[in-house]
Amino acid sequence: MLRSPILLFTIVLVMSPIGASASVLNGVVSVFGCVAAGWIADRVGHWWAYFDSGTVMALVTIVMAAAPRTPTAYSSGMLAYAFLAALLTLPFQQWFCLRLDAVPRRLELHERRKS
Repeated sequence: MLRSPILLFTIVLVMSPIGASASVLNGVVSVFGCVAAGWIADRVGHWWAYFDSGTVMALVTIVMAAAPRTPTAYSSGMLAYAFLAALLTLPFQQWFCLRLDAVPRRLELHERRKS
């Protein structure tokens, strides 16, 4: 069974940390998504940015499921998904860290150790 080329290729793709759909373009799109997420979170608040990003991401997923199975539809859907994944992750991390007061506590402990 392990001698089958397609099986070995599938195992490599599944175990790959970046997956088969990752590319340099996805990384660039994700950077723009993070920048947009920070800007949006500053304007509407972290929780609303997180909630709205999740809603839009669900809509993109539905559109991708209904779209024709063509390389162009897949590529554009994956780029939109990469942008929205970054848009979704950043506000959640900011909101979570602010709720835990993780950043101010660390700075406070660091300042105490200095003195």
